[in-house]
Amino acid sequence: MSLGQETDAAVLPCPAWVWSNNSTAHVAKDRSWFGDDYVHFESFATGLIDTGKMKVVGVGSVTLPVKTSPDKIGKKSHGKLVLKNVLHIPSSVCNIIGRPILDDYNLDTKTSEASMGTIMDLDGKAMAYFKPARQSQRFEVRLSGPPIGPRLGPSPFDPSGHYFIHARWPESEKARFDAFQRAPLSVRSNDVEMKYNPRDHLAASFFDEKEFTWIESNWGDPHNFMMSYGLRFYKDEDCLEAKSLVQAMMHADDDDEDDDESDPEVGFADHLFDETELDWIRSNYGTSTKFMTSHGLELHRERDCEEARSLVRVSMHGDESEEEPDFADHIFVGKELDWVRANWRTSTNFMFSHRLKFHKSDDCEEARAIVRTSMREDDDIYEAAMTVLRSRMANKTVPRRDLAEAQDIIRTHMTTKDASGSGQK
Repeated sequence: MSLGQETDAAVLPCPAWVWSNNSTAHVAKDRSWFGDDYVHFESFATGLIDTGKMKVVGVGSVTLPVKTSPDKIGKKSHGKLVLKNVLHIPSSVCNIIGRPILDDYNLDTKTSEASMGTIMDLDGKAMAYFKPARQSQRFEVRLSGPPIGPRLGPSPFDPSGHYFIHARWPESEKARFDAFQRAPLSVRSNDVEMKYNPRDHLAASFFDEKEFTWIESNWGDPHNFMMSYGLRFYKDEDCLEAKSLVQAMMHADDDDEDDDESDPEVGFADHLFDETELDWIRSNYGTSTKFMTSHGLELHRERDCEEARSLVRVSMHGDESEEEPDFADHIFVGKELDWVRANWRTSTNFMFSHRLKFHKSDDCEEARAIVRTSMREDDDIYEAAMTVLRSRMANKTVPRRDLAEAQDIIRTHMTTKDASGSGQK
């Protein structure tokens, strides 16, 4: 059913499309959101902390009719937001926009009275925006109303409730769906276990036999390797960068294994550092090449070289003072920094773990957006856990071991919140 068709009043679709940065897939509750490429496909997704599985009954694209800006009116104020490979999960609490949106769009979560942020295309053009905080406690996309958009059902959220808004689609299930799509229509089946061959991956053609064998031995497949370095397998330039990384790592491995023929401590980036710095790098990373690649830094980029030198010096200072380097602290404020330290120990660890660079303003904004979203989700998880615990306690259905563990988690959470609160006084 297309969005332009009138929806049965008895089954109006869920109106909430919520951004969840921890979700690895998009989710739609209702069949009516999907376009013509929808296919029935049985799979499953999981939540962030719930061990149960959410049943997937289909996959397809969704085109959302959206308002592009809170400042525009008339026809120019409407646009379309296209989401690909959306999972159809009728049991989901709401519709979810996951991290795959970052493949096609950029997100800016700067809040104002009019919105909680903007979704832009890769050229920076505003495509949609999130409702203001007074209208939604979450990053919820502002949809176009009738007659541009469809008639919608009521909000799924109770203002006093707390919700788990997460969906993770296992890589094995993604691979099974890829195989399902490649199969001829006449033989497509959910019943046959379709095995994933890493050599069928889109980026596989960029690597020669030795490189691919190294990837399989160390990372499983090109997808795992490229994702760990923030590289997109459908972009040729990222595939070429991945190939360069593999070659550098293979060379470093050869150096480590061939003690008789070459110096195992050699590194492509040695010239960037003085002897004291090199001693520290060799002691902690083996070679300067491994140091650069482990932090996603590229030898041919001047800013990356500067960042590498800065990181080494700060890290060495941290070793001497028995403190972790925290030269990205200035990016965060108040409770944001408390949250980063509680979960990542230092702001430096947080930035590098997310492939973000503290000298880039866009990366700094993205870092703060990730922290703000994660803090909201932490509070939701805590409150939801408390609700479940209270309910089970009332019914006396909580095993003593689980109750003790839950109490420890809650006690730790409250201690962290109290500490962060006292730091604000």
